[in-house]
Amino acid sequence: MDTRALTLFKAVVDHHGFARAAEATYLTQSAVSQAIRRLEIELGAPLLTRSRPPATTPAGARLYLHAADLLARDTVARREIDEIRKGGSGVLTLGASQALSREVLPRLVRAFARRRPLAALHFETHPSRELIRLVADGRFELGLGPFQKSMPGFLRLPLGRQRVILYVGRGSPAHRDLRREGEPSLHRIPLVTSHLDAPGTRPGGGRLRDHFRTVWEVHSLDLRLEIVRAGLAVGYLPESSVRAAGHKRDFVAVNWLDFGVIEREFGFFRMEKRGISELAAEWLEAAKQTGKRP
Repeated sequence: MDTRALTLFKAVVDHHGFARAAEATYLTQSAVSQAIRRLEIELGAPLLTRSRPPATTPAGARLYLHAADLLARDTVARREIDEIRKGGSGVLTLGASQALSREVLPRLVRAFARRRPLAALHFETHPSRELIRLVADGRFELGLGPFQKSMPGFLRLPLGRQRVILYVGRGSPAHRDLRREGEPSLHRIPLVTSHLDAPGTRPGGGRLRDHFRTVWEVHSLDLRLEIVRAGLAVGYLPESSVRAAGHKRDFVAVNWLDFGVIEREFGFFRMEKRGISELAAEWLEAAKQTGKRP
């Protein structure tokens, strides 16, 4: 698969149709349609329905995720090479969890900018478990997030510990039911989280989702805070983020449950098999000297 075909496929999905995708890519609609057809023949599976607007098939939905990732990595690679061509030292690419990006990165950026004022930086936020895959795939050179129990192939620089607590909105029906009935009431309440871990990886030993009515995966930390505060769901939130929220008293910690508190070490990580860039090495040195805790 070439990047041009993937770009056109992604454009059709993003722009909800062939005509708008053709306009966005400065091609004819026929050229876009032919490119998608060749891609379907190459892969041996239909990627889009022929409805209006077209929708992704199961194969198309999976390809879209890979296409978005591959094209993003292509963009990063081109940006880094262009920076080197212009006489720079490349681009430092880093992915971070939302909470830690707020608590750790600002002071590190200040320290690093004093060392390398002309360095180019590219930062993104992603759910913690997603970061590990993105660093392994090469989209980011460094990741900042909580460490998993097993991270084979990664080198880690610990910075501190993070407490993630199950919270409920004060005064909400969910709060009242928890006080009256305890843990069984959770079966009537959704859980909002950035990314649900695999079964058995949380305290309590079982499938975490089995304790709740359903699971809402919401990547935005601000939105998760508001959902929990409004009493629409319970949610695992970083204790430091709740402390920093403007309405701290609106959150009640459900820390008396066996699975109500998760404490984990966090820090930077990178792939051991890949050489480290000059910028990444200097960034990690700045992290060591700036201090460990948010």
